[in-house]
Amino acid sequence: MHRRSIFAFAAVLALSACGAPEMTAGVTKARARSTGPFGMFSPDSVTTAGASAFQGVGRVTIGSFIVGFNTLDTMSRTSGRFSSNARNTLVGIDERQMRQITEAAHERFGQALRAAGYSVEDSAPLLANTAYAGTKSYPNPYLDSSGGLFGDRSAVSYVSPGAAPTMKIYAGAIQGTMGGFGPDNPVYKATDYAQATGTRVLNVIYVLNFVTDARPSGLRLANAATVGQGLSVVANSSKIGIYGPSSGTLTLGQPITSEKEFATLSDATTSGARVGEEVANALTTLMGSGASQSRTFSFTARPADYAAAAQDAMDQANALLIGTMAGLR
Repeated sequence: MHRRSIFAFAAVLALSACGAPEMTAGVTKARARSTGPFGMFSPDSVTTAGASAFQGVGRVTIGSFIVGFNTLDTMSRTSGRFSSNARNTLVGIDERQMRQITEAAHERFGQALRAAGYSVEDSAPLLANTAYAGTKSYPNPYLDSSGGLFGDRSAVSYVSPGAAPTMKIYAGAIQGTMGGFGPDNPVYKATDYAQATGTRVLNVIYVLNFVTDARPSGLRLANAATVGQGLSVVANSSKIGIYGPSSGTLTLGQPITSEKEFATLSDATTSGARVGEEVANALTTLMGSGASQSRTFSFTARPADYAAAAQDAMDQANALLIGTMAGLR
């Protein structure tokens, strides 16, 4: 066989062996979270640690309220030596809009607490407390690009309400971020404040993702990445912590996805990237190595629709988490 024909055959073989990432229309729900060996276990909708800390609570102070906005997500699927990779980018939502969404979410969270029978006290005395104010602060917004939550080189902007240029991050609130070591972490001073005043200090964090794993069932290549839009409150990263004489945490065990559409999806992969990948795949296939197909997808958000979907998802999370919290009282 002619060398050029062999090379062409290798390219075709590589492309057929690894499925090209695809987009799907409409909203798709975030996949249910599973844990344990081979994903054998499905966590409850809410997991509780330190249930006794929520008992008998009537007065609460929201010490920290943070919304994390994921804007870059990498989704990879592999089958043997072949892989399919989707790099997903959210565009059209800027810092001003993130702050507006966070302000509204903070207000609605307080309303949900009051509707559940809690007395929500002014957080200003806590924030002005000298000991609390002296703990470690982070920029507001705080950008985490460590890639821990949403794949390699992901980007999450964490925003706190108010015009203050800094925020407090409690221990365990953001994966990979300590929030300060020992007494430099606001958890300890928040606990002191709660014990001195009789209130309970809450630490609230909701993390939002814009893309869902939309792989369909049926006879398709198992390694083909398929993405869809779905504004979701992320499980295991969204939680309510409580601090006082004892501490506890309510963690969202399963994702919550709004059914509202908010973005237009497009394939932003350049022709140069496609050609380069085809050549590389042909070479690696001839050498007996694996192959991959990658695509860059752009999610262009309509700001009003994104805000509506975000609030819808967080309202559902409020109902679930605060409902659980009130049930423990």
